Amino acid sequence: MFVLVILATLLPAPAQSNPADAVLQRLVFGCHIVAVAGAAAEHDADVAARLRDVDERCRAFAARRPPPRADSLDGMVANARWSYEQRLFAIAAGSVETETGRYVTALRPCYEWEGFHDCPEREAAFADRYLKEHPSSVFAPYLPLLAAHRWLCAAEAYEYEMTAGVPASKTGVGLTQARVAYADRVQQALRSQDSLVRFAAERLEERGSCF
Repeated sequence: MFVLVILATLLPAPAQSNPADAVLQRLVFGCHIVAVAGAAAEHDADVAARLRDVDERCRAFAARRPPPRADSLDGMVANARWSYEQRLFAIAAGSVETETGRYVTALRPCYEWEGFHDCPEREAAFADRYLKEHPSSVFAPYLPLLAAHRWLCAAEAYEYEMTAGVPASKTGVGLTQARVAYADRVQQALRSQDSLVRFAAERLEERGSCF
């Protein structure tokens, strides 16, 4: 069954049957997912180097901006946005705090998905739109992976809603279009300039699942 509730900033690292899963999860869910560089090194030294760079930037972001407390609704919302900014900062290069802040402020990510399609679909559509409007963004090599993953999550949520008999109270593109969007974006991610993104996209395509 599709997971009913996912706290974007508190999602625990799942048990990994394939070490590459942790790399994928770290890129799409956040720095709190522990990914071992050695798993990537077996695939490609460049991938391992990129993963170490992401790790360092995750720590650097948290050192400069400690996470807000998440013991209230406002705190959970703030923590979700902080985690999103941290992930964008980590995958990019250079001083990008201004752009990460602008991206997350415009997106206003959900702090929980509740198993429905609307939150991951909104993130996917926003990533698509942002990439179209800012093709030279430092996030450009990464956004197809993020969009692919979120479209896949949205598709699985549509399937859950259908099988669980959830009333169609939330508008969206629908299951078929979400699946088509996922297939297109994962192919884009497989052609990314970033070796780590390509590595994660390969694993996402192999898994074919949100979690």
